Amino acid sequence: HTHRCNKIISIGIPTLFLLIVLFFLAPFI
Repeated sequence: HTHRCNKIISIGIPTLFLLIVLFFLAPFI
């Protein structure tokens, strides 16, 4: 259970960060 949750977090956080960065950079591209 902990391993599965850890995997979701390790994938989810960088994905969320990437989406935020893209959201802020989108007007400049």
